[in-house]
Amino acid sequence: MGQIDITVNKEFIEVESYGKKDYQHAVDKWSEIKNVGEREQIFKILGVSISDEPISINDSFEHTNIVREVGLNDTYKIAWVELNKAHFERYRFTEQTMHQNGINFIQLFETREEAMQWLLND
Repeated sequence: MGQIDITVNKEFIEVESYGKKDYQHAVDKWSEIKNVGEREQIFKILGVSISDEPISINDSFEHTNIVREVGLNDTYKIAWVELNKAHFERYRFTEQTMHQNGINFIQLFETREEAMQWLLND
């Protein structure tokens, strides 16, 4: 099962996600991100993930529904990095699926540096 660690910084919240990702992990992760963002009134999120396995195709499609159901919206700006290069393209597919369904406030990056540049650029 996957796990997440969350660190609140002055300008953004950092989420580190490890292990096996599945539907419940996604629900828990996005819910916690929303809760911490609202509590801290910080809506810029840097996610850094190291996945043991690629997300399933079904879970890729479900991400759009999960993000909407937990109440994330374009108040948030979320930069996500997948460090396991073997699984990056599956996460790119997940990102594209969300973008096609109107969720454009989440962007995937190959490096933390690229993600930070996009995230902190207003």
